[in-house]
Amino acid sequence: MVIEMMGLPGSGKSYLSNFLVTAFRKDGISAINIVEAQRKTVVYKIYWKFLNLIARHNKEYIRRKKRLENIFAVYYNKKSNYNEVNIGIYIERFAFFEYLYKKWGSSSKVYLFDEGILQTLATIMVNFHVALSIIETEIIDLLQNCPAVIYNQISLPDCIESIKKRNRHVCFIDELQGEQLSNFLTGYSRACEKIDEKFHCLKVSREDDIRDNISLIRQFITM
Repeated sequence: MVIEMMGLPGSGKSYLSNFLVTAFRKDGISAINIVEAQRKTVVYKIYWKFLNLIARHNKEYIRRKKRLENIFAVYYNKKSNYNEVNIGIYIERFAFFEYLYKKWGSSSKVYLFDEGILQTLATIMVNFHVALSIIETEIIDLLQNCPAVIYNQISLPDCIESIKKRNRHVCFIDELQGEQLSNFLTGYSRACEKIDEKFHCLKVSREDDIRDNISLIRQFITM
């Protein structure tokens, strides 16, 4: 099974995912926050790169990538608003996530993605001013093997404070400051709300007790 997290940077997606992994394991269910694992461990980093290499030769991956390239063709010459990443990187990420979701979607093991397809969508909506309407149908296809998306909500002031406190330097968001950070998060919040409107995620709040959120998620995925 694949479960995806969505929410503002600093909303606690990884934190929630790790608690959820622990809850599953206590019940004898194998689970992993796969995105965080490949960030932090050498073994999973190598495994992730290996899967990426295999995916690039997969016919469905190639087909999806070409379709997305056609959809986003007009954005290839546009500069990102907040980082130096070309939109082609996000297209490859979409296709790769779809490959992984199909691979693991029917597995008895739970694979959590604290950054997945909808999180990538929110990022390109902010960075390139992409309208959700031009990619909506493709996203529905991409999510076929992901039965649950959890939207971890947080207020903008709490989000800014969280980013400052974590003091990490992993991605471009960690380097934004002041008005630029505030503008980015405001745009990101709007993107997440639009995405939730279309895809009806399960909403949980960082302010709520983590145990209540875990219980709500467990109920949701067994419906």
